Amino acid sequence: MALLLAMAIVAHSYNEQRMVRANFLPVLFNRNTGLMVGLPVLLNPLYILPAVFLPMVNILIAAFAIFIHLIPTPVYWVPDGTPGPLVAYVGSNGNFVTLLFTLALLAFDVWIYIPFVRLSLAVEGRIREIDAKEDHKDV
Repeated sequence: MALLLAMAIVAHSYNEQRMVRANFLPVLFNRNTGLMVGLPVLLNPLYILPAVFLPMVNILIAAFAIFIHLIPTPVYWVPDGTPGPLVAYVGSNGNFVTLLFTLALLAFDVWIYIPFVRLSLAVEGRIREIDAKEDHKDV
């Protein structure tokens, strides 16, 4: 979700915005296969660092928040397909502080993803420029 929101903020081309719009609802309901293949995230080394370390950082921050009793421990089962930002809210029986905490973590994740998305888009733009020059030379 954070990657998609960062892409929506940073990307300006029509195709990238179209990809964001097409994947918003599936990603909201934890079905991110289209985003992983369409962006592509799976084989992009620029997204490895945030994709691996951000979930670990989020877990540590949430564990610390539970430890200091800022948010309650989720005790209820949450149905599969519940929107990502609402999972902790539903699991804690509608605790509003938990919802705010989850939204703050999402905002933090988007903030972390933005430089990686900018770098990825710059690399893709440079690759397109090089490909255009090579195609122009061949003609």
